[in-house]
Amino acid sequence: MTLTQIGLLIDVIGVLILFEFGLPSKYKHIQEDEILGLNRRPEADIEKEKRKNKVVMRWAYLGLGCLLLGFLFQFIGSF
Repeated sequence: MTLTQIGLLIDVIGVLILFEFGLPSKYKHIQEDEILGLNRRPEADIEKEKRKNKVVMRWAYLGLGCLLLGFLFQFIGSF
């Protein structure tokens, strides 16, 4: 396989990861009850959601990294 083909394969993997997990966002999710000062959800649920969001962010950045690495391989392979 050439570098261009490897780059395309890495790009496809990156796109599939981003399709599943989405692009990373710097937007902080604020719940309505947090805005009002009411905490109706158990602390365990909030911590579980935070852990899940961290996992999603890691996968999203991995997908972006795959895209960048794939484009780099394609660029190098074109010479």
